[in-house]
Amino acid sequence: MLSVCPVEDIAAPLDEVWSLLVDPGRLDLWWDAKLQHANPVGTMVSGQVIDAAPQGFFKKFHIGLAVKEVNHARHQLSLVASLPLGITDHVTILCMPLDANRCRVRFG
Repeated sequence: MLSVCPVEDIAAPLDEVWSLLVDPGRLDLWWDAKLQHANPVGTMVSGQVIDAAPQGFFKKFHIGLAVKEVNHARHQLSLVASLPLGITDHVTILCMPLDANRCRVRFG
């Protein structure tokens, strides 16, 4: 099985990037989808269910996110994305500080 984990170095402090990632209302700033509903409302927590709509060509479809784990100490998110056509994606996002003004984000 092939596994690909994109990595990106971001020119922003770790805390700023982390606060962006765990805010469902700002999904469209880092993902090609817009929040439709989150239950419970607010910052991502384990057990939260998020409904989102893709942008662009696929905007008729629905995307569901189940938040499995939010580890604030490790800056790690574990999500299960339910995508169109029955596709399920298990996603882990990990943020690591590089220095005071930069961090690395690994998505896989």
